[in-house]
Amino acid sequence: MPIRWSSTYVMIDCAEKKKKYVDTFVYELGLRQTIQDDKNYNRAVIAQTTRD
Repeated sequence: MPIRWSSTYVMIDCAEKKKKYVDTFVYELGLRQTIQDDKNYNRAVIAQTTRD
């Protein structure tokens, strides 16, 4: 399968031009992941403590 370097270049070039927005997106994605991890942890603790 041939590699299309030009499309990779275009993607990286675009991301570099919008670096501020990409950084914000990645940061907020990390926050959501942390919140989701906390929710999953809380559910696991509740499930474990409410077992009969």
